[in-house]
Amino acid sequence: MLRPGMLLVAAVLGAGCARCSSPEAVGGAPSDAGLDAADAGADSPIDSGDSGPVDAGEDIYGIDFDDGTFLTDKQLWTAVPDNGGCGLFVGKVAPDPFPKREWKACGPGCLESDALSGVPGQGSVLIGGTTAEEIGGELFLRVTHAQKKFGKVMVTSRLGDGTTLGAIEIRNSSCGFQGWANGAALLFPVFGDDPNRKGELVARAGRLAGVAPGAAMTWGHWLYKPGPGGSLFAWDEGWGTGVGSSLLATTSLDDKAFKVIVPQTSPFEVMGRGKLLVWPAGGVVASYTTANGTRVLWSASKGYVASVTQSDTALVWIVVDGPLYPSKYTFETAELYHAPLTADPSALAPAKGPTLGPAEGAFIDLRTSGDLAASKGCHATSPTEGSCPIFVAQLSTGKVWKIPPRSGMAYQDVLAVSNTEILVSECDWPGISDEGAYIRRFLRFSTSSLDALEKAW
Repeated sequence: MLRPGMLLVAAVLGAGCARCSSPEAVGGAPSDAGLDAADAGADSPIDSGDSGPVDAGEDIYGIDFDDGTFLTDKQLWTAVPDNGGCGLFVGKVAPDPFPKREWKACGPGCLESDALSGVPGQGSVLIGGTTAEEIGGELFLRVTHAQKKFGKVMVTSRLGDGTTLGAIEIRNSSCGFQGWANGAALLFPVFGDDPNRKGELVARAGRLAGVAPGAAMTWGHWLYKPGPGGSLFAWDEGWGTGVGSSLLATTSLDDKAFKVIVPQTSPFEVMGRGKLLVWPAGGVVASYTTANGTRVLWSASKGYVASVTQSDTALVWIVVDGPLYPSKYTFETAELYHAPLTADPSALAPAKGPTLGPAEGAFIDLRTSGDLAASKGCHATSPTEGSCPIFVAQLSTGKVWKIPPRSGMAYQDVLAVSNTEILVSECDWPGISDEGAYIRRFLRFSTSSLDALEKAW
C-alpha cells in the first residue's frame, strides 16, 4: 500500500516561470511540478479507513460519497487491480459521459478554450501531466485536472470533435503524476510512494491500445526506483522518463523496474514515436532503438542542440550558439535543421532551414508534422514583437511566421502540430507567483491563417 500520509513531490528542474517567460526571464531550464499541493492536499480524501491495502473494489471515498457528477458514478468507473493504494479507476467512455471541451473564437484563425473546460468541480490544470500529439493527421490532448475535492482526473480527447478516448482517476492524494510529457497523449502515468522503501518512488502507467473511443487500456507492473523524473515519453516499445542524467524506459509489460537505456545524457524533451527515441544531448542529436541501441544521428560543428522532434516522415532540430549557452540558457543564434526520418546515421540527409530570430532563449519545446515545425522562442530586445512568440517554420521553403503573445498573457508550450492546426498552452502574465506552472487556456492556430495570426493582436 502507498502511504497516504506522504505527498508526492514532483521534479523541479528550474524556475516555474520558464514556461511563461518574460523579457526578464527569456530562457531558463525546463520546469514543472507534477502535483500541486494546494489543489490536491487537505481536501483530498485518503484511504484511512483500515490502514491496510486498498483492494481493487474498495471505494476509498466511503460508500456514500457522491459529488453529483459522472466523476463519482460507480457505473462509469472501474478500479484498477493492484492499484497500490492510489485509488486508480478507469472510466467507461463509450458512450462518452464527459462534456465536450468548449472552444470560442479569439481572432482570425484562433480558437481558445478554458483549460478547466470538460471536467466539473474546482481545481486547476497544471503544465505537468498535460500533453498532446498528432496521430494520423489528427491532434489528441491529454489534460490532468487536479480536483480540490477528491484527487486528479486525466482525460484524453480528440481535439477535432472533443470525443473522449480514455480517462483515469487518482483518488488518493498520496499519488499523482510527475513532470511533463512529450507526444504521449495515449499514456496515463502515475507515481506514488514505495510502501517498502522510505522516500523512494514507484511508477505505473496505463496505455490506450489506439485512438478509437473505448480502446482497451493496458497496465504494466509497478516499476521500482523510477527517480524524480521530469520528461516522460512513450513509444511503440513502452514508456520512459528522463531522470537526472539518465534515460530510463520500460520495454515490456513484464518489466518490474525501469531499464537504464542511457546512463549519462541530457534526458529532457525526449521524443518517442514508432520504434525510435530522439533527444538533444549537448552538441548532438541522440537516438535509441532496441535493435541498435544508442546512436548519434547528427553532430553540430559548433553550438548546442536545444531541441529535437520527429513526425512520421521527418526529424527536426534546433541548434543554438552563443557564449552564455548552455550555462545561462541564453544564446545569440538559433538555426533550424530537418531531414527525412531515419534511425540510421549513415542515411541521414540533413538540410539547413531558416534562422529563428530575434531570440535569445527557450526553443525547448519543438513539434513538427508534415511541412511545418513550431516552437516558442524568447527575446528581450524588441519592444514591438512580444517577448516570447511562437515561431512556425515551413520546412520546404524556409518561411517563418512569428505569432506574438496576447496582451496580459504568455505562451507556455507548443503541444502539437498537424497540417491544419497548431495547439499551444497559455497562461496569464504576470499572474500569480508560480503562474508558469498553471495552464489557463489552450489555443488552436489554423495553419491556413498564419499570415493573419502574425498581426491578429
